[in-house]
Amino acid sequence: MIGKLQRWLSDPPPDRVFEIAEYSLAEAASRNPSDQHNESLEERGLTASPSLPNIPTAEPYRKALARLAAGDGAKRMTTALVIPDYAVRMTILDFEEFPVGEPEREALLRFRLRKSVPFPIDEAQLSYSVQMEEKGRIEILAVTVARPILEEYETIFTDAGYRVGVVIPSSLAALPLCATSEKGTTLLAKVAGPILTVLLTDQGRVRLVRCLDLTSDEHEKQQGWDKTVAPLVQQTIAFAEDQLGQKVSRALLCGFAEETARLGAQMEREFGIPFSPLVSKFGNASTGNAGMLGLLEHFTGGAAQRAPINSALQPFRHERAQTATLALAGSLLLCSLFVLTGLILHSHGQAADLRRQIDVQQGVLQRVQREQGQFSSVLSKPENADIFTKSVFLNELIARRGLSWTRVFKDMETVMPANMRLLGIRLPQVGADDSDGINRVQLDMFVGATQPDAVISLFKNLAKSSLFGSASMLNQSPPTQNDPLYKYRVTVAYAQKL
Repeated sequence: MIGKLQRWLSDPPPDRVFEIAEYSLAEAASRNPSDQHNESLEERGLTASPSLPNIPTAEPYRKALARLAAGDGAKRMTTALVIPDYAVRMTILDFEEFPVGEPEREALLRFRLRKSVPFPIDEAQLSYSVQMEEKGRIEILAVTVARPILEEYETIFTDAGYRVGVVIPSSLAALPLCATSEKGTTLLAKVAGPILTVLLTDQGRVRLVRCLDLTSDEHEKQQGWDKTVAPLVQQTIAFAEDQLGQKVSRALLCGFAEETARLGAQMEREFGIPFSPLVSKFGNASTGNAGMLGLLEHFTGGAAQRAPINSALQPFRHERAQTATLALAGSLLLCSLFVLTGLILHSHGQAADLRRQIDVQQGVLQRVQREQGQFSSVLSKPENADIFTKSVFLNELIARRGLSWTRVFKDMETVMPANMRLLGIRLPQVGADDSDGINRVQLDMFVGATQPDAVISLFKNLAKSSLFGSASMLNQSPPTQNDPLYKYRVTVAYAQKL
């Protein structure tokens, strides 16, 4: 389930993979690797160089591309482009520490590469891959290419309507063809015209890369590649043993055509290294298509769709994952909108019900106020003044005499602690709260005690008694030289049982 989700979130591979070489243009569909085409040029189309213009005229490649793209239709297809090794600079760098931020990383890499590339490093396209990371050491494979040279290659395809999002040198693109389950260092020797590239790889990790222009050795190549390649292979094997502490376990040859067998036999005889031609499950690897075949295996081998090295001016972004994230965030926001809308509508409904209840109660209040006004107008008549005064007097008399003070003191004895005295008591005019359904009056008492904790006992006893309700202490005063008692003013609700 997780694997399916990862594949769904991964961006699809480019629609087309192209490899551009001196005398050919190879093309394949990444979703159908067997659909491969190779257009040969009538004349040499490019001369690979890291600092000089590579393509004097793009017309031969445009014509070849038009023939290859005849059935592509009007769709703006995405493209991965493999370019010659000698058009770039490939460097392996070691760091003790590597910054976290991308701008800081690029600045450090450009500083380290400043004196090792034949073009202004600040104007170069830089890409890199972290090959190994352990305590105190980080190994970086960096690829730089001059932007004017990169634009020469990309413009051929962008002018034809393609969207170039992956650009990678041929030997690095061919690394998937070097993969093996056996441990050991692999030597890859790949020739393209007068350019010889030698790589040492170990489980996909590039340990050494050399890219040499053998144009000056043309007379030696006429006698056979073995006269030119053998010394370079011997130097590479010595480097592996002396600097890396590893022996080369096998050699892969690409681009030597009919001399492959003779050169391989010489390597087995002189260096004891078994060899084999570079092959792919999608076809025979050669000078003009090895990088393309390597990318096809990378895109179809279940690996991440992002190439480890990408020097494109406008690299492909992880659009599918970003789109899925934005879609999920949008769905969550939409659900939140629905929930908030429901809560708002529910609140409006409750507010409407509350307003209706308020209107009803206001109607009742207005009716009572009208009745009160009517009664007040009746009572305010001169002929009813004596009766009203007499009624008020009788009600006050009943309220005052309706309470037995003897019973009050007797009930107080049940809650008063032994070390506390009742200093004074009165009935205020305001009645106590009767929200619990029991008719109560409010007692306002002044008590004194020899110990301050006596008032705590008083409150506990009042809380336990069914005759008394809520109690509160209004103020207190400490003992003085003339009065040794702690004095408290306490109010309590009281319901006398007659």
